[in-house]
Amino acid sequence: MKTAWIYVDTNKMVGDKDHLKVFETIEAAQAWLKVNDTEGAAFEYPVLGHVRSASRTKSSLGRRETVIALAMAAIVILAAILLIAA
Repeated sequence: MKTAWIYVDTNKMVGDKDHLKVFETIEAAQAWLKVNDTEGAAFEYPVLGHVRSASRTKSSLGRRETVIALAMAAIVILAAILLIAA
């Protein structure tokens, strides 16, 4: 299963372009955190995509679309957490 690492900057508003950072590997996340937020953490999430049927030959989502979909899902999850905590 493909995963991505997501960092949430709680100082930014939901929807702000810098609110979420999505990393392909833990090494990329750690390198970014070392420079930008030494006390922060990135969490691993599965990358969701469309399951191809045997007759399909095209990929359902490109890399950019997958990252965007994952970021949007993370925003929805965070919004739900903030609503519950309020």
